[in-house]
Parts: sequence; structure tokens; C-alpha cells
Amino acid sequence: MTYLRRTAGRPQNSLVLLIGRQDRRHGLDTHGIGVASVGAPRVLGRAVAGLHQHTPALGVGLCRASGAVSRSGGQNGPVREDHDEGPRLGVAAVVLAAGAGVRFGGDRHKLLCEVGGVPLVRRAVDAALAADLDETIVVMGAVDLLEVLPEEVTVLHNEAWELGQATSLAAAVSYAGSRGHRAVVFGCGDQPGVPASAWAAVAEADGDLAVADFGGARRPPVRIGAALWSHLPLTGDEGGRVLMRRRPELVQAIPCEGNPDDIDTLEDLRKWN
Repeated sequence: MTYLRRTAGRPQNSLVLLIGRQDRRHGLDTHGIGVASVGAPRVLGRAVAGLHQHTPALGVGLCRASGAVSRSGGQNGPVREDHDEGPRLGVAAVVLAAGAGVRFGGDRHKLLCEVGGVPLVRRAVDAALAADLDETIVVMGAVDLLEVLPEEVTVLHNEAWELGQATSLAAAVSYAGSRGHRAVVFGCGDQPGVPASAWAAVAEADGDLAVADFGGARRPPVRIGAALWSHLPLTGDEGGRVLMRRRPELVQAIPCEGNPDDIDTLEDLRKWN
């Protein structure tokens, strides 16, 4: 998994490349790995792809957001990530946008197609941002979305996106844990009709597992508290649904307004436009 987070003291468009060993329990462990460099997003993106192919046991990170990264111990010493001082953060919004969208059938990725003149993924991200949670995270994978994303989001690049949506959620909660968030609210980048009010309502739930209820249809956004993150699957196309099946007594259905339908095909897109 990779993540982009803007670094303090560097130009806004600078990225830092982090490499660390993947750990099933703790996410990205950078101890003993001493690689850090700065470069353009596209250049480092290609570097990440190549490194992941040859070293699948490693996690590779591109950082863009608040905070700082430092290196100690020389070229072969550990990389240490220094977060901003301050209280623990609250709830982070996560927009899952890493899949290939193979059912769509268009001449470009569906998330880049426009709904009402706005790229599909941007509509979802703007709604998440407008909910004003502590941080907004976007997980991309199959296609580069940076050009259509607002500057204020944190972008995680999931190199393992082909293994299913669960890998994107795992990347998000791993990052959220490193930032001290106590919960995430995740939604999908192909749901243009989910408003900011739905993100906010689910985020305000007081339990560890909550889902938006659109007139009887339970769909994302879904809130998952940190106490449940270790119970999420690591691969496959289910994440929150697994938890809701296993722990139905924890599920809170939050009444929300909006349209939870996703866009899977060209016909779906035509209906929205």
C-alpha cells in the first residue's frame, strides 16, 4: 500500500518516497529501511510500481499532506515518520476509488467521466470534504486521479487494488491508525448522489459500526471504529459488509437523504446525465 501526505517544510507538490516492510497487524513498518527521496508525483508513481513488482513484501509510500518525514541512521538506517504534535484526531472520511470499473465499458475510466459537468470521483470527494470531518482520504489504484482531486485531500495509492476493495479499506485504516484517528467513515467514488449530510450523519454515530439508511436501503457511507479495524478482511470485495454480517448487534442504521445508487455502466451514467 502507498500513501501520499504533504510534508511540512517542503513545497506543496513535493512528495517523499517511503519504503517499509508490510506487517499484517501494524501496517507499514519502516524500521530498518532507509530510502527517502523527493520528486514529481508521476515519476515517483512509476518508481513505486516498479518497486512493488520486485519487492511485494514491502510497502511503498508517497506522502502528500500535513506532517513531516525524517531519516536517521544514514542510508541504511531506519526511516522515522514524525507526525505533527497535537491531540488525537477524530473521524476521517475515506473515499474508495481504486477499482478498474471493468463493467463500465466506456473509452476512459468511469471515475473520470463527468456527471453534471464534474468528474464522478470529484463529486463523491467534494461531498466527503463538505462533511467537514478531521481528514479526507482518497484511495486510488487502477487509474491516476490526482489531476481531478482537490489539493486538501490525502491520497493513498493501493498497488494491490486487483485483490479487491478490502485492500483499499485496509490501506485506509492502516494510515488512519498511524494518524491517530479513532474511526473512519468510508464511501465509494462512484456514488454521485450521496450528499455531505449523509457523511456527517454517519460520522456522528456514537457506536463502532454504523451505516447510512436511504429509505430502507443500507449503503455506504459506513462508519467503522478503530476497535473493529483488526477484524476487517485483507482481500476480497467486501469490507464493512463482512463486519455487519458477523456483528449485526453492533450495527446502527442512520436515516439519510440522498441517492445511494452507484454508476457501474454507461447506461447508469446516461441516466445520471
